[in-house]
Amino acid sequence: MPPDRPFRGRPPGRRPERPFGRGSRDDRDDVAILYGWHPVVEALRNPRRRLRRLLVTENAADRLTETVGTLSIAPELVRPDAITRLVEPDAVHQGLYLEADPLPSPTLETLSDTGLVLALDQITDPHNVGAIVRTAAAFGVEAMITTARHSPSATGVLAKAASGGLEHVPFLEVRNLAGALIALGQRGFERIGLDSEGSAAMGEIPVRRPVRRLLATENSARRLQEEVPDLRIQPELVRPGDISRLVEPDAVHQGLYLEADPLPSPTLETLPASALVLALDQITDPHNVGAIVRTAAAFGVDGIVTTARHSPSATGVLAKSASGGLEHVPFVTVRNLAEALIALGERGFQRIGLDSEADAPLDGIATRRPLVVVLGAEGRGLRQRTKECCDAVGRLDMPGAIKSLNVSNATAITLYALTRTASG
Repeated sequence: MPPDRPFRGRPPGRRPERPFGRGSRDDRDDVAILYGWHPVVEALRNPRRRLRRLLVTENAADRLTETVGTLSIAPELVRPDAITRLVEPDAVHQGLYLEADPLPSPTLETLSDTGLVLALDQITDPHNVGAIVRTAAAFGVEAMITTARHSPSATGVLAKAASGGLEHVPFLEVRNLAGALIALGQRGFERIGLDSEGSAAMGEIPVRRPVRRLLATENSARRLQEEVPDLRIQPELVRPGDISRLVEPDAVHQGLYLEADPLPSPTLETLPASALVLALDQITDPHNVGAIVRTAAAFGVDGIVTTARHSPSATGVLAKSASGGLEHVPFVTVRNLAEALIALGERGFQRIGLDSEADAPLDGIATRRPLVVVLGAEGRGLRQRTKECCDAVGRLDMPGAIKSLNVSNATAITLYALTRTASG
């Protein structure tokens, strides 16, 4: 597939100097690595993105031509494993790999006076930052401020999680976030921080959760004693490395590790008559499910229905992502989701499915309690049989360039809309 015309994008040129300037990241800013369908397609469509090299598999090449049309760069046809060797282990590249120049960055001075901006304070997980970028693109955010240190590069895993959002939301990198916020305040920006006032402390876990073993580093044990004077279990003092060996690679354990019994689960029959329930249709990513649990706890959800297969265990990564939410939102595990939805319908539950391809907008559906909101996996969405078991299926209409959200973020917006309507 040779290109029919030369590259017509604008080369970014030299990035402008700016206060609190861009910190050095060695050679990570020299090239942006993008892989996966949405990141690569959005980059190919972006005239501001200067392209260097495009690798595609034969199947992906045919689909790419149908979607993008004439390409401004000649692709190299390769086997899937040639791309696999270039990306992170277990990365889902979908037969597309692109090397490109980083996008130009705005400055604090060039942000518009009416702009909506996000600032990230040492959020280091590229999956989380990528999901934030994707959401920011959906809501038309003008830019994201990050620090030169303690933030991931806008490439690789982050770009994949952003699902094309990097092409629409530029990063503004500063050396000192506090200095940047002061400068924005002097420009008249209102600065609003979002803080849940800390995660739930270990000692606040209800007694119904039998605990077996608590490991803590010296510093964490001291802080835990200050926040929870009456611990139900005596912690074992250990070194950080002792905990690191017990958890997933790269897990941030903060010096605390707890072994406990699983929480008791309700049944479909014992859910309250006015319940608000979530049902997950084969959402397998523990980070996503954990984030959904955390959101569910914030909105007072009574339970989350999952299947025995195609769902992660309520432990480890999921529990960390849930940030204490597992103690407040029980799981109802079923063998067959369709049968569970039918049973809930017989109990009087209204069943609303969430799907980005739905005909009707979510805010056009009148809802009532008891209510179950059904969520599908990213990419595949709700299965056909699951849709058939819903009373209605709605979509979230986004004002920005990206129309689909990470499922955990979509859950938060949906619950906010539903609870706001109910309270109104």
